[in-house]
Amino acid sequence: MRFLFGFGVATVFAMSLAFAKKIDSFNHSNLYYFNGIYVLDLHGTREDMMRAHGYFAGKNVKSHSPLQFFSEVMDKTLQEKMNTVGARVVSQTLDVLLKMKMSSEDERAYKAFAQGMGVSSQQVFKALYYPDFGEMLAAINYSKNKTFMDIPELGCSTFIVPQSSQNSGMIFGRNLEFGGVGLFDRYPAIIYLHPTDVKDQPYIQLTALGVPGTHTAYNQSGIMISLHQLTANQMRPTGDLILNVVDEVARRAKTLAEAKQLIESKKFTTPWKIMVASEKENSGFVVDVSPRGEFFVDMAAHGIGETNHTHAAELKKDEFFSSYNYIHSSVMRRTLMQNTLKNNSVTDVESAIKLLTSRQDSDGNLRLFSVNKFSNIMSVVMSAKEHKLHFAVARQINTKPLSGAFVEFPLSFNFDFSKFQPLVVLPPAVDPAMLAMDNEIRAAMTESSQGADLNVVVNHLGKAVGYYGNDANLNNVYAATLIKLYSITDGKSDHLLNEAQMVLNRTKSITHLGNEAAVQSLLLARIAVLKSNHNEAGEIYKMVVPTTSRMKEALAADMKALKSETARKTILERSKKLKVTLSDMDIIDF
Repeated sequence: MRFLFGFGVATVFAMSLAFAKKIDSFNHSNLYYFNGIYVLDLHGTREDMMRAHGYFAGKNVKSHSPLQFFSEVMDKTLQEKMNTVGARVVSQTLDVLLKMKMSSEDERAYKAFAQGMGVSSQQVFKALYYPDFGEMLAAINYSKNKTFMDIPELGCSTFIVPQSSQNSGMIFGRNLEFGGVGLFDRYPAIIYLHPTDVKDQPYIQLTALGVPGTHTAYNQSGIMISLHQLTANQMRPTGDLILNVVDEVARRAKTLAEAKQLIESKKFTTPWKIMVASEKENSGFVVDVSPRGEFFVDMAAHGIGETNHTHAAELKKDEFFSSYNYIHSSVMRRTLMQNTLKNNSVTDVESAIKLLTSRQDSDGNLRLFSVNKFSNIMSVVMSAKEHKLHFAVARQINTKPLSGAFVEFPLSFNFDFSKFQPLVVLPPAVDPAMLAMDNEIRAAMTESSQGADLNVVVNHLGKAVGYYGNDANLNNVYAATLIKLYSITDGKSDHLLNEAQMVLNRTKSITHLGNEAAVQSLLLARIAVLKSNHNEAGEIYKMVVPTTSRMKEALAADMKALKSETARKTILERSKKLKVTLSDMDIIDF
């Protein structure tokens, strides 16, 4: 496949997308819909604005709200890990602990959101807990198992370029891409908040409709802020919720010093990375936070380019990664951004979008996952010079809109949206086969998390492999899912097993990492057992070099089963329990 460079049609007024619609009003707040993006223009006290957001979400996306997904994740995960009674006790305990440091102001605001949306306040609180809880769960699992997790990971990339002789205004670019649930890309939202509280200032949230809390923002003082996930085995049962911390910085910090002071005043439950920049001061900082403290690094002369690795020695010693792809993706994305910034190659909106949408590594090779994952889900570019922000419309599953288009909005306040018609900025063209592959992978992820029909998942993954067969991990995940489906159908669908074997044998030529080879061999050995070729299976098992403790345990159990008269039956039952996490395309739990 070829990567097609250049902005063939760089900035266009896309007639097929050029429509504006005022959907609703609530008190002094309005909801608009421009080019696939919800725009909330909120006014009043914080409670007024949260209630309005909840009201708009309740009327438009309540049945498929991201809020519902995130509010249920904690309890569902606990139920998978323990019995019903134990899960209930732990959930209730976490409810108390994670809410313990929530201010009465925050509590009133989120209760107003729940009231507006017509849901219980507990559902809103649980959604807010999810980021902190997810990090806790990863740390607990890591400390017990010393292995990769079967929980989805975020792929975050942020770069901030200061004003210079090459660049006449600060530029901020950010990808927050979580393609596994099919919700963030469905309801992208820009929220303009105009508080009447004297201690707060107008600010903008870049998020999804129906999601309380803040992870990416800009305020009237020119402060830009971005949040990234870190994975380090450090946690505290009580502390300030990370989404509340980011929101407070966005609402109240007018300078970098004030932002730093606010962050230092908090107690964190789990590790996170926060990037803060000030267009007025033409400077910024990165801070890694955790229960161990806050560790600041000032922005370099060429800017900031950050992903999901910690730089603090106090966190580095406890750092872990959920998968091989997560490690290599984070390193590759950071390297690509840093090299681009050092070369002064980001000078305007178009070059910023080009970097955000890159599907290449630092050596120019085409990658399944690069700085861009899944057609620009939750991607944003902010230009201080032009006072514009560009928010991405991801390619929608089962539809054919303009893939990865960035819609232009004002980076300012007191704006009349009733007469607004946005421009659309197109990223560099990507080979259609890769876009089609993106679409199929995200469809498989969405089905896996929402419908769980394995036939549908297999169908989408098979199409993805057909479009882009040069990624060993994608092929391994497809083969593992085929084997799982075969075992669930009690071994009566031989074509599934034959397809899995063919894919794995073909993939050997593109395998580079030890983990890829180990997964392939273990899957091929199981196929041999399921085909009653026990001698062949034994030889393949001997070649497996486990890369995780779970894989080592699975290998030992399989080889023990191979010596019994019920080997095929045992492997069939074990294969029914195969778990595949699709977010990074290499997490297979045997």
